[in-house]
Amino acid sequence: MLKVIFKEESVFSIDSYANDILNYNFNSEDFVFGDIKRKGKIYAIAYEISSINTEFQNSIENHRDFFDRDNNLVNQDDYRNLFKKVLCAEPNVLYEYINSDNFTDLYLNMQAVEIYQKLFIWSGGVTNRIKNWYDDHIELESCYFCNRNFINELENGSRTYSLDHFYYKAKSPIITYSFYNLVPVCMTCNTMLKNQSEVKCKSPYDESFKLHKIKFWIIDHDSFKPRLEHEEYSDLIQALKINEQYATHNDYVKKLCNLRDKYPDTRIEEMASIMSVNDENLKKDIFGVILDPEHFHMRPLAKLHHDILTLTEEN
Repeated sequence: MLKVIFKEESVFSIDSYANDILNYNFNSEDFVFGDIKRKGKIYAIAYEISSINTEFQNSIENHRDFFDRDNNLVNQDDYRNLFKKVLCAEPNVLYEYINSDNFTDLYLNMQAVEIYQKLFIWSGGVTNRIKNWYDDHIELESCYFCNRNFINELENGSRTYSLDHFYYKAKSPIITYSFYNLVPVCMTCNTMLKNQSEVKCKSPYDESFKLHKIKFWIIDHDSFKPRLEHEEYSDLIQALKINEQYATHNDYVKKLCNLRDKYPDTRIEEMASIMSVNDENLKKDIFGVILDPEHFHMRPLAKLHHDILTLTEEN
């Protein structure tokens, strides 16, 4: 629901991220290593690349159109650099991939799915390794999906967020580790709500993502239930049950509306003149800080707070 914000002071390199993950999984030219959990036990596994060479080559060709657009991977056995391109794929490339005409054919090729699941091993070790990149480079304040819960890293190293595969990884395993397919969100949104839901809209990393700019409106002034609607993002809104989640905040909305009715701009100007203070500072004292869309992530319910107060101003 919110656009993902990178830390201003961080120097993020998608190339370094890709190399880090590849160095963890690919320990030699001939094998890919990882851990797999079965019946509560962790087993070390090693897949010999040569044993799946033919199947991999047969299945990867359809993907090259998306991830090797400059056609500089002449060697078809160049697994490392092909995977690096997948890991580095920009948000718009992932969006085109998910919405491509032949995507159904790609994910229904179960042989290909098996291959990618072997090569992209989702183990606890690599999960923590990946999360370190988000800790270091992404602003972690509130959930980027619901903007209701705080997300952060605690002093003991544990985290109050999880990484959601924006585009469902079981249907598109090749982009399991792609940086721009992983969104830091609260546990509720990831595991209880969105979970395995498939979405095909643009992701919060995409420059053209605009759901954070689409305003909540009040469905009726008796219940004060806020509602968010937009055809382009209907699958995401539905998957996250945004309107159901925000229906529990009708008392909060009612208080904001009543406060705004009590303090219209004319009264604030009058009070500011009497108190010899700045109008905007007085507004902050009365309503709290109203954050702009680029800073909604800094505080839970910041988007709702902004939308309801600006909505009452317009009315």
